Amino acid sequence: MVREEAVHDWIEDARRELQLDLEGLTVYTEAATGSYRTTAPLAAVAGARNVKAYATDSPYGTRADAIAATKKLAETADVDGIIDYPERKSKQDVNEADVVLNNGFVRPIDAEMIDWMKPTASVSLMYEPWEFRRADVDISACFRNGIPVLGTNEADDRIRTYEYIGELLIKLAHEANVSVLGSEILVVGSSELTLGAIDPLDRIGAKVVLVDPTRDGVTGPDDGKDASNATGIDQDQLADADALVVLEHSLDEEIIGPRGLVTVEELVSSNVGLPVIHVCGSVDAQSLNESVLETYPDEPAAAGHMSYTVGELGPEPIIRLQAGGLKVGAALTRARRAGASVQEAIEEVAAMDVASNFSEATKRDLL
Repeated sequence: MVREEAVHDWIEDARRELQLDLEGLTVYTEAATGSYRTTAPLAAVAGARNVKAYATDSPYGTRADAIAATKKLAETADVDGIIDYPERKSKQDVNEADVVLNNGFVRPIDAEMIDWMKPTASVSLMYEPWEFRRADVDISACFRNGIPVLGTNEADDRIRTYEYIGELLIKLAHEANVSVLGSEILVVGSSELTLGAIDPLDRIGAKVVLVDPTRDGVTGPDDGKDASNATGIDQDQLADADALVVLEHSLDEEIIGPRGLVTVEELVSSNVGLPVIHVCGSVDAQSLNESVLETYPDEPAAAGHMSYTVGELGPEPIIRLQAGGLKVGAALTRARRAGASVQEAIEEVAAMDVASNFSEATKRDLL
């Protein structure tokens, strides 16, 4: 366990690098365990007037566990008096909030919760809008009520989530007993996150073979990575691979399974010793579990969710991501307070390096 003093130092570093200033604002977020215990103390250190840190029992621990972990760090940072720990979501607490984060315990941000928000409040996503899940936030209710919503630019060089994902892949490969140096790693994914994440693998000497499931005959990045045909995964590539990584966060279509790019039977027949590392993407988890293949983790997450997050690397990547999200939310709320319309606030803040807006196609689909 990392010492709380070191975590506090990372919080101060992120606050300073992102110039995060929450003075005069109330933040609604979560209390949590592990790396995610840092969000509420971060908001308080950045000058928030008050932080509402909500939690419930979960597979990661009880509500009491989440509060205890958050309070311990807050006490180290000398901000515990700024943080409240509500027992339930209430109209009063939500109405006091200027910035609402879509952290795990805060979700779902449904129509009722949005009705409770003040007119100048904002919702900040702790990811990029292409990752958006309808179950997280009722975005139609947000825009109907004049609540602006934006995402966080995870590629911002002060946040660097894409690179942290690459570091996570290295860690997971090692846990699967694959030495990355000199190994051939087959990566299935289509987003900018995928391209950013495989760079660290390249830098330490892996041969990365990229399969983009969204395009046919796609050309690999300029640095010479290979790419295969999206109609399937070449059997020779499977036979030569030392690991298969599923890193597809934007599609619901199956990657591994009867309707996927490759079936479990094809994986077994091509390379029975192939470890399958699932970060995100739709796979037939039951078939994988019933096969002789080594799968990491044993129970892959459903499409749209991640089996592993950068929190596996410790608190620092999470602190930087949450700091970015807080900065986006604060900027939206301050724009609204200054008289900007919802659209004006979104356009103004979306121009910031740290922010990320929904594509027009996504907006049409969601609204």
